[in-house]
Amino acid sequence: QRVCEELSLLLPSCKILWGGPEVSFCAEQTLASNPFVYAVLCGEGEEALPALIRRLDDPNGLPGVLYRVPGGIAGDSTYQCIPDLSL
Repeated sequence: QRVCEELSLLLPSCKILWGGPEVSFCAEQTLASNPFVYAVLCGEGEEALPALIRRLDDPNGLPGVLYRVPGGIAGDSTYQCIPDLSL
């Protein structure tokens, strides 16, 4: 957390993304309490992360991605599962 906060001060245009089980089930609370985090990926990120990177400036409509908008938080915090991770 501290490293990300320091990074946001050094590179203010850098968009910090968090994911994993630690934040998946409390994504909105995570964004609210960590103003330096741009987006939280909810659930398994194997598909969500590449999709978010392709649409970093407009992640609207991406499943399992909660992100900052001016004045608030938007997106979809639905936990994403991939049925077969052996692909």
